Amino acid sequence: MRRISSNRTWKELKTINDLRGREHFVKDISCHGPSRVALIFPNTYDVASASLSYHDLFYRMNIPEDVGCERFFYDETARSHFSLDSPSVISDFRIWAFSVHFEMDLLNVLFMLHDLGVPLNPRERSEKHPIIIIGGSLSLFMKSALEYVGDYVYEGELAEGFVENLAKLKLEEHTRQSAIAFLDNYSRTGSHLSESILSNHAESSYLTPNSVFPNRFLLEISRGCRHRCAFCVMGHTFGGSRHLPYSSIEESLSQAMNHTKKVGLVAAEVNDHPDIDKVAQFALENELDLSVSSLRADSLSGHLLKALRSGSQKQFTIAPEGGSQKVRNLLGKALSSKDIEIAFRLGRDAGFERIKLYFIYDVPGEDGNDLQEISSIVSFCRDIGYSRISVSLNPLIPKPGTLFEGYKMSPISELKEKRRLLMALLNMEGVKADFESIRESVSQYVISNMNDDIYEGLAECVQNREKKEAFRYLINQSLTISGKRKEWVRNGKEEHTCC
Repeated sequence: MRRISSNRTWKELKTINDLRGREHFVKDISCHGPSRVALIFPNTYDVASASLSYHDLFYRMNIPEDVGCERFFYDETARSHFSLDSPSVISDFRIWAFSVHFEMDLLNVLFMLHDLGVPLNPRERSEKHPIIIIGGSLSLFMKSALEYVGDYVYEGELAEGFVENLAKLKLEEHTRQSAIAFLDNYSRTGSHLSESILSNHAESSYLTPNSVFPNRFLLEISRGCRHRCAFCVMGHTFGGSRHLPYSSIEESLSQAMNHTKKVGLVAAEVNDHPDIDKVAQFALENELDLSVSSLRADSLSGHLLKALRSGSQKQFTIAPEGGSQKVRNLLGKALSSKDIEIAFRLGRDAGFERIKLYFIYDVPGEDGNDLQEISSIVSFCRDIGYSRISVSLNPLIPKPGTLFEGYKMSPISELKEKRRLLMALLNMEGVKADFESIRESVSQYVISNMNDDIYEGLAECVQNREKKEAFRYLINQSLTISGKRKEWVRNGKEEHTCC
């Protein structure tokens, strides 16, 4: 182990050791292979530990004996960046693999690279610099933007062939460029539209009280989404729903029970799984503390809600997205007012007194009446007995790969005015309205639609270590992007429709 030369480094190492000491592994993972890979989640440890993708990558990349994949996360105060799995620091690794799933995390990638002396332009990197691999869900709809950062961008779900190819890579026999070329011999595109969940579903590799979901075993039960909502990347780029067989779910949960009773089911829409009631019954019979990632209003079952309520879950979550039928139709959210009301009543029948609702505002053609309808839905929840209602609201972010990809985002002044109106409408007893940062929403819009000119300007802000300036730059660029786009011309229909 290298000599520690400062109190700051000692403090950083102590933090890593404390986090490592609280981890309880549920899988047997050896990460001592000669081909060393730094697996980096560009966000905090608690968020990284709540990412099933991070767990799955760590497990699967360490299956070949020749690969030694170790975990790292983003800490803006860190200088050495110690591994969670050995006394090594990140500079000991020649391959850095970033798993990026959120636009704002790409900013963290840039700041981390700059702080560690890695040029932000791949063409400026030399033999002394690591190979930067970037993958994750962002690769499915903004691969071209990621190529401004990465030496190698891997698109889609991790395929066994890529891991096997990585195991064959003998870095000592390659220059930096020839190593990248060697990786390129294997397709950069994974199996994101395959049935791969049947043989390679994701589940927790370890448990920790420091996760967003403390000591909870997470299990992927479905992949992709069949609904194809107009605003959502998932249904348009991840393919249709592929479900893990019930027998595999039962096997994974039975093994997890040796370590914890806290279980979380992960899917785009958990209750779309054809055997979800059987899963709920298994949870009830085995007294599991069950939680889920999301629920869809029009296929909600009382049996599943009963299983959720029997554990520690005090509230459940529904995403109407639009307050009015017109807005829901525009968003491609095939929910009627009756669907939503039935779901709310099922929650009350199951004993829930708390509920969380997700809505999108600043939708094309939206007017004050549509915003008022959000308030009406919340009022209905209060009327039927919910005592605490959390309302999460964010503006529509037009992203590539969705039906809104050519739509312009409103200026910040208009977004703030709509937020002010919604805050007034939702000023009710027992209601808490949480608004996603407008600044971050606009920044997501720019990053997801980034071209080379925008990237160069953003990289300059990062090189100057000016995070606030980076946000100001992104907001200014939003006006440039929107100025080149046409107004939305489609009209929403007032009746319930799924198209």
